[in-house]
Amino acid sequence: MNNDAINIQAEQLSKITAKTKEVIAYCQQLQQEVAELSKTNETLQQTIKLLKIENNTLEEQFNAKQLAQTLHEPTSDEKMLDMKKKINELVTEIDKCVVLLKK
Repeated sequence: MNNDAINIQAEQLSKITAKTKEVIAYCQQLQQEVAELSKTNETLQQTIKLLKIENNTLEEQFNAKQLAQTLHEPTSDEKMLDMKKKINELVTEIDKCVVLLKK
């Protein structure tokens, strides 16, 4: 082989080596980004879990507040009479049960 052919091959080998080093460096950079993104993902997943728990707690509090408001809402006279009638019926039924238990 002559010197020109050797020089061309050496130049090509040098270019391949340089490109290989670039690819390895890029691969390492991507691996680092993947590791960082995995950490971020894990943190976000934990945040989502905490927010879901907080959301459930707030929903329960809201439902309890709605129920309390419903119980304290002013009712019409007709509704009030119906509730009193039902209460009286329940008291009568309880009294009957007490009498049967005493026998």
